[in-house]
Amino acid sequence: MRCPKCKIENNRNNKYCSNCGFTFSSKETYKMVVGGIGIGFSVAVIGILFVYLLKPSNAYYFRDKVPHELELEESLTGDTCERKEGTVDATKSSTTTSIVSDNTYICDDLDSKELANKLIEEDSISQKEGCSEEILKIEEIFIKKYGITAVNLCEMEPSFAKELEKVFDKIYQDYPKARGYLTNISLKNESILRSGVIASFLPIFSFADINSSDYQLIIKTQMFLSSSYFLNPEKLKSVTMDASTSGHFPKNATIYSPVAHEMGHYLSFIALLNEYKISSILLIDKNHYSSLTEIGIASKEGKFSFSIIEEAYKRYQRDTKNTISLDEWRGKISNYALAKDNGGNYIYDETIAEAFHDVYLNGESANIASKYIVEVLKEKLQ
Repeated sequence: MRCPKCKIENNRNNKYCSNCGFTFSSKETYKMVVGGIGIGFSVAVIGILFVYLLKPSNAYYFRDKVPHELELEESLTGDTCERKEGTVDATKSSTTTSIVSDNTYICDDLDSKELANKLIEEDSISQKEGCSEEILKIEEIFIKKYGITAVNLCEMEPSFAKELEKVFDKIYQDYPKARGYLTNISLKNESILRSGVIASFLPIFSFADINSSDYQLIIKTQMFLSSSYFLNPEKLKSVTMDASTSGHFPKNATIYSPVAHEMGHYLSFIALLNEYKISSILLIDKNHYSSLTEIGIASKEGKFSFSIIEEAYKRYQRDTKNTISLDEWRGKISNYALAKDNGGNYIYDETIAEAFHDVYLNGESANIASKYIVEVLKEKLQ
């Protein structure tokens, strides 16, 4: 972690900076360790991405102002919270979005989950100017039906957004306890993510610092949809079909199913929270920084994800007497189930997400490894 005083990198377990002696508080340690934890779903079929000819989308709708029913009666910004502008990268084209998903706030005092959710909602609503009535209605379905605080799909084609909602409908019917943890679904420009990413899940994002109450942080849990793909369904269709045919994704992948992969990450994260007996990370007080830091490290290092896979593999071996290796076994789900990070280490949560993706698509016809992994995941969600 980087010292806020002298900017020298330190071991994350250090209590003091090895260079200048600065004392790290639990809050600073939390921010350095887990402030930007994310799990990405990237397309590694690089050839596809370079040869594909970008086709423009007609998904642009404009309105004079935000509809009255979306205006908040009382704003938290101003006297209570001050916004620090996030990253803006919206070069005008048919496949970019003006939505800013990483705005942050400093607040004098917020003392309830209701107010925390209201601030997240307000940040979202402030960016809905220019959205079509049809998209606003679809966003409202996501919010009310699935308990997601903020949804920003403004430039998306309404017919595409409606089909995406069906993915959530199926998953939330099968996993009703998933309701209430996800705070945001948002379009995001690919250049802000990284090249080739279709969608991504960010379980822990420090959205607001609170200066003078028992609570100290507001945390967002977010799913991002790359505007490069989700504002260009034809491009997304080409990539997903080629990736599915090549074995990079599970069989029968569709333009909607990458969202199921991200929901696999989301459910895995809820299972991790269950493991730590934590029901919510929306509001964090000073006594729980250490717990959140542990969760962040566990999410990043993948030990919990590996434990799910290992248990599923043991059950498979017990039931079938098959001696196939663990890596070969999970690699039969898809090539992406064996994804590695930049350091060459397996990202075990990608195996879980791909197993969930496979079962979502293929049900009883899914790979047997996928079915065993999802079975253990379901148990961890109870």
